Amino acid sequence: QALVMGPCTYLVTNAAVSGASVPALLRETLAGPGGASTLYTGAGAVAARQATNWASRQGLTELCQAAIPEGFGVAGAILGGCLGGIGSCWNTPLEVARIRAQAGDARGLVNVLRDVWATEGLAGCFRGVTPRALQAAWQTCFMVVAPQLLAAQA
Repeated sequence: QALVMGPCTYLVTNAAVSGASVPALLRETLAGPGGASTLYTGAGAVAARQATNWASRQGLTELCQAAIPEGFGVAGAILGGCLGGIGSCWNTPLEVARIRAQAGDARGLVNVLRDVWATEGLAGCFRGVTPRALQAAWQTCFMVVAPQLLAAQA
């Protein structure tokens, strides 16, 4: 997944930073000195976040659903999905490192995180966690809980 997500997030992040269009950035990047390999800037952070993201959502959703009494039915399953999605945001520091790396800080995942911690502390490591948690809650309900509910109906 990081093979596809790396270039996509690189282009979107740089479009947001520069204000240029994604097609223009793609042309500029491919014609630049690094060529296509530039699209994989921050690939370590992308891979680390992707590897932990959905596994966390699935596992934490199952833990939360197991803790909710069965009498809550579908509402309990959805609540468990929301809580699992929000809990999966523990890896937000990896997302912060990905964004910084793709916006031009090419010092590597550990060095970027070390710098964020030193200059901004814990708040810097979890910058953007609120909108990410809201997104994770609905995505987890849609992509983890909905298939569970559909499978239970079959």
